[in-house]
Order: sequence, then structure tokens, then C-alpha cells
Amino acid sequence: MPVKGDLRRARIQSAIAELLETSHFEAISIAEITRRADVTRPGFYFYFPTKGAAVASLMEGLFVEFEEAARIWYEHRGENQRAALRDGMQATVTLWRKHALVMHGMVQAASADAAAREVWDRWVSAFLARAIPTVAADAGANLRRAGADPTAVARVLVDATFSAMARDVRAIVETGTETPDVVASLTHVWAQALYSTSRG
Repeated sequence: MPVKGDLRRARIQSAIAELLETSHFEAISIAEITRRADVTRPGFYFYFPTKGAAVASLMEGLFVEFEEAARIWYEHRGENQRAALRDGMQATVTLWRKHALVMHGMVQAASADAAAREVWDRWVSAFLARAIPTVAADAGANLRRAGADPTAVARVLVDATFSAMARDVRAIVETGTETPDVVASLTHVWAQALYSTSRG
């Protein structure tokens, strides 16, 4: 049975998720959150130092789900590399879109709030840490022959993916329209970088 504090924390998270459905992050006030969650202002600050940290807590709860989606490629273990990449990208994009409100809110929070930025940077770093060994294993020798460092390539690819998905969820939230061909485009960029490098 959940304890009282857990329920209050969950009400705060639920209130923020609901507010993000209709309001930009910066337009949401602590007063609105506490009123909707039926907690006091000190009660809010007992759980979260900032509203950005509260938004970040929503995203942190999704980490395992996103990690599982990306694992399709990270741990393909000898399967067709391009197929594993495509399937992992499709699963990742599907999750971003499923949680578009939270992810869009987190992108906004990370640009305006230090606590949220810290969580966002940890999120990106965690995915980069998983991508680097796979990039090195799949394409390290070819990349080095082409004069590229596998770690630097992994960082560029992960950053590009997060940026593309941030734009996609913004479009979904603000216009109701997904970015056309985002899975195919991201898969192509990754595949070209990793699996089409000249062996010359």
C-alpha cells in the first residue's frame, strides 16, 4: 500500500503531466501545480527543488522503457546490423511519440531549469554510454581508417537523434502532426555513418 508521501508525490507528477497538455512549461506556475495536486507550496518543495525537477521526475520514470527499446540495436549480437538499427530506431521513435507530452515538457524544462538540465544530460549520457561500444564494435575499424573517432561519431549521432526527436514531439504537441519519415531518415544517417564507411 502506498504511503502518504508517495501519494502526494504522485499527485504532483500527475498535476504537472495534466498541465503540460495545455500549457508551455514556462507558463506553468508552482501555484497552479500545488492547487491541482492539492498540496501546499512547502509540500511541493519537500519533494522537488524546482518545477523543472518535477517534470524531470516524469521522464526518469520512463528510462527503463526507453533503454529496452534501444537495446534492440545495442545488443544485436551478430544479427543483421542494419535491420537491428532500423528496428531499434522504430521502437525508440514510437516511445518518444507515445510520451510526446512528457518528452516535450522535458525539453522545455531542460532549457530553462538547471535541475531538469542535469537530468536531461544524464539521460543523454546514459544512451551515449550504451552507443559508444556498439559503434566501436560495429564500425570502429572502418571509422578509424576514414579518420573518424568512433566515440566522437557516436556522440554526434546520439545528439542528432535527440534533436530530431525533440523537434518531432514539439510538432506533435503543437500541431498534432508527426515529422514525416523521421525513422527512415535517422536510420539512414546512422547506417551511412556506421555501415557505409569506405574501407579504402
